[in-house]
Amino acid sequence: YEEKCFVGFMAVRIYEEISYLFFLAIDPEHRSGGYDSRALKLLKEIYPWKQQVVDFEKLDNAAENNEQRKKRRSFYLRNGYKETGKFVSYFGVQYEIFCTEDNFALASFQGMMKGLKIPGLVPEYFEK
Repeated sequence: YEEKCFVGFMAVRIYEEISYLFFLAIDPEHRSGGYDSRALKLLKEIYPWKQQVVDFEKLDNAAENNEQRKKRRSFYLRNGYKETGKFVSYFGVQYEIFCTEDNFALASFQGMMKGLKIPGLVPEYFEK
């Protein structure tokens, strides 16, 4: 909220040493106002001792939304996230995993994903 005005929300799961940003949404009327970057900064302030982890659709030139994927990837790079070289696939979509630390805790990420009780969720991990 910005004062009493709804701006957006994020869904975050805390597990062992990671803070996993599952979803970040900013109201269309408030986009380009820096709220998305402010949300990431807030997340880092709330959980400074956690690795900030996010996954997003892997770049794919054949995908209709590849430009959106490029923008999303660039956004996270600008906000301090780094390539981990790790990817995960679930529900038929491939995702790239970014982290704010150099030593991405893959085992913790896998444990967190395993603990999600979502029917049909069977993550498969791979590298470039």
